[in-house]
Amino acid sequence: MPTQFGLVTFSLATVSLLLLLVEQLRRWNRGKSSFVLLVATLTTLVWSLTTLLQPWLGASNFYLISTLEALKNAAWFTLLLSVLGIRDALLARGGPDEEQRNTRGLLVVAAITLGIPATMVVGIPLMHFFDGDFLAYAPDLGGQPVLLGFLLSSIAGLALLEQVIRNTRAYHKWHLKFLGLGLGVLFTYDLYYYSEAALFARIDPVLWQVRGVVVALAVPLIALGIVRTREQPIQLNISRKLVFHTGILVAAGFYLLLMSAAGYYIRNFAGEWGSLLRVLFWITSLILLAVLAFSGRIRSLFKLYISRNLFSSKYDYREEWMRISQTLSNPTSDESLPDRAIHALADIVDSPAGALWLSRDGSHYDQIAQVEFGWVENGELTGDDYLIRYLEEHNQLIDLHDVGDGFELSRLPGWLGEMKKAWLIVPLELHGRLLGFVLLRESRVDFELNWEDYELFKAAGQQTASYLAQMTTSEALSEAMQFSAFNQGSAFVVHDIKTLNSQLSMLVHNAEKHKGNPEFIDDMIRTTEHAVSKMDFLLKHFKRGEDKASNTLDDVNLAELVEEVVASKSRYKPVPALQCEDDVLVVQANKAELKSGIGHILQNAQEATPDSGEVSVELRKRGACAELVIRDSGCGMTQEFMQTRLFKPFASTKGLTGMGIGVFQSREYIRMLGGNLVARSRMGEGTEFTLTIPLQQQQESREALQASS
Repeated sequence: MPTQFGLVTFSLATVSLLLLLVEQLRRWNRGKSSFVLLVATLTTLVWSLTTLLQPWLGASNFYLISTLEALKNAAWFTLLLSVLGIRDALLARGGPDEEQRNTRGLLVVAAITLGIPATMVVGIPLMHFFDGDFLAYAPDLGGQPVLLGFLLSSIAGLALLEQVIRNTRAYHKWHLKFLGLGLGVLFTYDLYYYSEAALFARIDPVLWQVRGVVVALAVPLIALGIVRTREQPIQLNISRKLVFHTGILVAAGFYLLLMSAAGYYIRNFAGEWGSLLRVLFWITSLILLAVLAFSGRIRSLFKLYISRNLFSSKYDYREEWMRISQTLSNPTSDESLPDRAIHALADIVDSPAGALWLSRDGSHYDQIAQVEFGWVENGELTGDDYLIRYLEEHNQLIDLHDVGDGFELSRLPGWLGEMKKAWLIVPLELHGRLLGFVLLRESRVDFELNWEDYELFKAAGQQTASYLAQMTTSEALSEAMQFSAFNQGSAFVVHDIKTLNSQLSMLVHNAEKHKGNPEFIDDMIRTTEHAVSKMDFLLKHFKRGEDKASNTLDDVNLAELVEEVVASKSRYKPVPALQCEDDVLVVQANKAELKSGIGHILQNAQEATPDSGEVSVELRKRGACAELVIRDSGCGMTQEFMQTRLFKPFASTKGLTGMGIGVFQSREYIRMLGGNLVARSRMGEGTEFTLTIPLQQQQESREALQASS
């Protein structure tokens, strides 16, 4: 019989669940809630209310509470299975062998986990009606199987919760964190509660009444998890491949063995201190379980302590090598290879974040990936930067907290010095060439590096570099194939040009003979309009490939060339404003190619800017280089787009009307000249392209041009 304390705790639980149900119904009316979650909340509310009213229902109806509890467990199990995708598994028809195996595995898990509470829902009433004196929770009256059934249910609930956490995509775990924490509290308390009851063959009334407090504490966590689902129901997509690995069963087995040993000691040796020791034991157990389950730092400290004290070497190199290889070559991961490369290196020292810089031409290093790190604005590096030269010469890990005497922190890039918690720079060297590097954030624990760490990072960096080199080679081959297909497609354009040429030639041929015929004049106008429209379309949406003359370099006055480009684009709005500090800036280039590249960037700036906006072009001398800056006040670009798509061929924002090779080809040509093209942009503020091109014998060229004029 519940005491006054029990009535208070279950009253608190009932009120909390009622408020949660009201919130669920409110969200349900707006289509933002899950039916399964609503049923689970309602079932738990009925169970709590029945438990609260148990003194007035009588002991003979006590089986109703256990039956409702089994239904409650079944409802929460169904919610977790829905997150794992049980509905899709039931509706699955065929598919690849791997998907069929995943579907069968999920159905087996569902049958086992739901089979336990379903058996209890049917069995408890039957046992009661066959024996009217049966009390479900009284072991001396035959209730021991029921206690064991609820113990298995708590283990099954924790195992299901573990599968959800393991298989949910990383960007969805934020939504499920507090829901999982709330259910984890319920199932973990049930594990302790029923293991203690089964061990001592009796129900502890104090632990029974504390269940109301546990439910009341779990409800706010579940409510916060519901709020975090935002505009979508609670069902979320998991990773494409279900991985049914579990540590819950092992942990539960170890816990039950520990409970047995502790219970034996308390029962036989603790005497009158037994009750107090039991309470302290289960409180300590719950705290330890919660800390180990949800604290990444504690797990990292525990792992570090084991590696320092239980192994002769700091690392099990075979395990590390297998882990890195598996991370890099995992074909089922939703992450790209650059992201997996960051994870492979960061996991060595329990670093939570990192970023990858990679070179595709051997001289320019650009950020291509990040994991919980963010995109670095203006983070481009070249082979002349101090950091790149140091990594090429030494090929060793750089600890920014302890760089040693031979490293000059003051010569690092400015953006690196402004970063908080930047820690390790791992070079990616392959066959004596620096392919790139990974920048890692500080570890979750105080990690002391020694010679083993340096050796492991060196080997891991080389292995990672081999995978990334293969990726870049594959991408280069793919781009070459795309360019080949692009050139083949030019045959159709040539056909259209030939057709237009034939039509215009016929007009010229017949003009002298029929120039007095009004019908011929009308037909000539229509044909000419059609030809102009067709040619304009081809010129606007087709970027011609390189011609034979593109490899020849001549002295080109960049100031005059820019004036020509600006003049040709002044027919379109917004009209670009030109500011030139020097009228003679001579570079070595193919004039047609350079003019085409600058014109394409300027045209993009005009297209991205409304007619009322501004586009400016500024040409100046900067040391031994000419610097051309094209600014616009248009819509701007995101950092992610600039880092991953802006300079990639065939990745256009113009849909089918754009080939997506203009900016890529412009930068490649300018880099071939020894210069560079850098973009800076902010959404809603505009974009700035900066072209730097080395000047060619500036003074001699200036004198020669002035003499000729």
